[in-house]
Amino acid sequence: MGASLRILLVGYFKYNSGSSHALLGYVRAARFLGYDLRASQFGLVDEIVQEKVPVAEPDWNPDIVVLIFESKQFLNESALASVERLAPRSRRVIIDPDGKYSDAIFVGSDTNHPTADSHAFWVKLYNRLSDTILQPCLTSVATGAKRFLYFGIDLHRPRVAETSDEKLYDLLYVGNNWYRWHDFVWLFEQLAPIRPRLGRIAVFGKHWFGDPKPGLEEHTYSDPGFLQAHGVESHRSVPFDEVERVMGQGKLHPIFIRPVINMLELATPRMFETFAANTVPILPPYFRCAVSLYGARVSPLCLPEKPADAVSSMLDRYGDYVALAREIRAELAKGDSYEARLAELLGFCR
Repeated sequence: MGASLRILLVGYFKYNSGSSHALLGYVRAARFLGYDLRASQFGLVDEIVQEKVPVAEPDWNPDIVVLIFESKQFLNESALASVERLAPRSRRVIIDPDGKYSDAIFVGSDTNHPTADSHAFWVKLYNRLSDTILQPCLTSVATGAKRFLYFGIDLHRPRVAETSDEKLYDLLYVGNNWYRWHDFVWLFEQLAPIRPRLGRIAVFGKHWFGDPKPGLEEHTYSDPGFLQAHGVESHRSVPFDEVERVMGQGKLHPIFIRPVINMLELATPRMFETFAANTVPILPPYFRCAVSLYGARVSPLCLPEKPADAVSSMLDRYGDYVALAREIRAELAKGDSYEARLAELLGFCR
């Protein structure tokens, strides 16, 4: 495929969503490689995202169409028909980051298919649009799908000097509360014995203020009193292009994974962004695929069920852990950059 290749990404791109950060990574990688990659108006590209990424006019003629479906089906029948006319079926691929193409699984009240007809609905939609269904699975994929991690490392993001002198927080979490409350309760209850050792702790994102999303109260439950009791500051969402910079304001940053995504062993943007940021990632005990993704050297960053001593060690020898995170980041940059992802993606369209 030539350097003038035109690639269209159709998705639901909001300023505080993981796919918007991935979109920006793909835009920068494509620009570096000489490709013309744009977001589509047939999906959603909010005003903040439009300031950072090129958006195709409805009559723009792409060579390849990539459809990313997160959480919901956002295309009406007219948009679906327009997408089908944009490129031949062999040049249309689907990214399935939430495991909608997989059979239904349940982890407590969390599931990839909330209704009885959900799985059949998504399979029919995907099969209508493409023969190539890609899932960011760290292990096996659903029958009929292919493995493609989708998320990666942005080699072209402006980076600040890596120092620990200007850290605002000892512990920081940047992300929305979508089935994350259980993780927060576990972490802060376990760290209570060493709370005096930790300075400022903060969380940035939606639904941490006792403001659950209507209709999804269980998914977005929070207790502001609990955060206050443990000295956790709460702040608004971080714009998608500022995520890694704000992460770098903390010494330690957990990687939490939605239960059903963890059970399906799907990759998430934070598995890469957190290592790309100027922080030390800390991984929960349930993240079983950590070694397969990062290599055996990641083990010191994997927390035990009772993590207080491990976190104390990280604070005592913070420089050693910074060096370890930097080594893992360098390895990820070699094989998991958005340039590498683009090359793999194009391979599915030949």
